[in-house]
Amino acid sequence: MAPVFEGITDDLIGDFGFSGNGASGFELDHMDKHLGTPGNAVLLARSVTRDGRFMLVPEEMLTHLTNLSGGPAEDIMHADMIHFSVPGGGSVFATGSITFCGSLPWNDFDNNVSRLLENVVQRSLS
Repeated sequence: MAPVFEGITDDLIGDFGFSGNGASGFELDHMDKHLGTPGNAVLLARSVTRDGRFMLVPEEMLTHLTNLSGGPAEDIMHADMIHFSVPGGGSVFATGSITFCGSLPWNDFDNNVSRLLENVVQRSLS
């Protein structure tokens, strides 16, 4: 998926934004085969938090003490940007966090998040 990052030279993607000050925050969605992530999903990027204000969503919790991963909740509190193909020629691009959209208009859309999304859309149209 190198074309997704074409024209992006920054080490960090989306460390800015109007929603939560970054492209990752509030909702953190990650790859997890227990939750249905397909085997052909490609991890494009990951944002990890150790912020104690985040919590797992109900579908990941088995009880107040355990979650689907079997490990500590802190180990699965991250947002994964993924891409995968589906039958019929389609594909799915998932940003991993709802605050991704708040980074798009930063600097009048001249930023690495907007460029990344433009690359994904252009690739899907070709």
